Amino acid sequence: MNGDFAFEIGRLIPPGPEMHIAEHVRVHWAELIAAEREQENAERNRIAALHRQSLEAMRLLALVSNDALTWAKQQFSKSLEDEGGSQDETEYYAVTSGVAGRAIEAFEDIICLLEAGRIDGAHARLRSLQEIFVVTAVIAVHGQPDGEHPNLARAYADHHRVFARSLAEELLATGNVKSQILDEKVLIRLEQMREELIGRYGSEYKSLWGWAVELFPPKTRVTLVRLASLIDVELAALNSIASSHVHASSEGWHAFIAADDDTTGGFDYVSALGSGLFVLTMQCVIPLSISRDGEVDLSGEAWLQSMGHLQSLLTADGAVSGEDPPEACHR
Repeated sequence: MNGDFAFEIGRLIPPGPEMHIAEHVRVHWAELIAAEREQENAERNRIAALHRQSLEAMRLLALVSNDALTWAKQQFSKSLEDEGGSQDETEYYAVTSGVAGRAIEAFEDIICLLEAGRIDGAHARLRSLQEIFVVTAVIAVHGQPDGEHPNLARAYADHHRVFARSLAEELLATGNVKSQILDEKVLIRLEQMREELIGRYGSEYKSLWGWAVELFPPKTRVTLVRLASLIDVELAALNSIASSHVHASSEGWHAFIAADDDTTGGFDYVSALGSGLFVLTMQCVIPLSISRDGEVDLSGEAWLQSMGHLQSLLTADGAVSGEDPPEACHR
C-alpha cells in the first residue's frame, strides 16, 4: 500500500482563522441541500408508486388502531370506576394499554421509514415491534388480574427501577452529571430501592427480562425467545434477521455492503410482518366484546375486523403467508 495514513481518533479541532468550511460546500450550500431534497422526493415518489396500496393500508391501520385503543381505554376506565377495580386490575390495564401505545408508535415509525426508502431502519424498528408484541401478549395471556400471575404487570412496571443505581453510577462516570445531583444519599436510596425489589421478586429480577421470572422454573435465564415460547410463537429466526439491522455485527456489515439498490422485496417483508405483529398486539388489548349490565357491546369486534381487513391487504400478494394468531392469544 502506497501512502502513510495518519489518524488521531478523538482529536477535537477548534475553529479558527485557519479552519473554514470546504469552499465548494460554502458556496453551494443551498444547492447541495436542494439536490438532496430532490433526490429524497424522487425516492419517495418511486416508492409511493410501487406500494401505494400497502402504504395507505398501513396508514389506515395505524389510525384505526389508535381510535380503537382510545375506545378500549375509555371502557377500561369506566369499568374500573363503576366496579371499584383492584390495584392489580388498574395496573394491568395501565401496562397493557401503555405498551399497546408504544406498538402504535413503532408501527408509525416503520411506515415513515418505508415511505422514505429506509428499509434497514424499518427492519430495526420491526425488531422493537417484535419485542413489544411479545411483552404485551405474555402479560395479556399470563398476567390477568384474576389469573395465576396477577402481579406480573406490576413486576413489569417496577422493573426499570432495579437498574436505577447502576444507571446513576454510569452517569456519574461520564463526568457530565454533577455529584451534587447524584450524591451519596441519592445513591443509597437507589440501592435500597434495588434491594427491596430483589427481595420482593427474587434475585433473577435484576436480569434484562427479569420481570417475567415467576413464569419460569427457578434459576432459568429468561430470554426474549423463551418469553415468546410462552405464547406459542417461534421467534428465534425473526429475531436474528432483525438483529443485524440493530447491532454493529459482522452480519450487518455484510448486509450493508451487499445491499442491492432495489429493496422492494424488503418492503414487502417488513410491511407484511410488521402489520401482522401489530394486529396481534392490538388483539391482546382491544376486547372482542364487553358484557355489562346484561348487555353485550360488540364494538371491539368491529374494530378488530377493520384491522384484520387492512392487514389482509398487506399479505394478499403472498409476501408473507397468512397464519392464524397463536393459540395463546385467544382468551
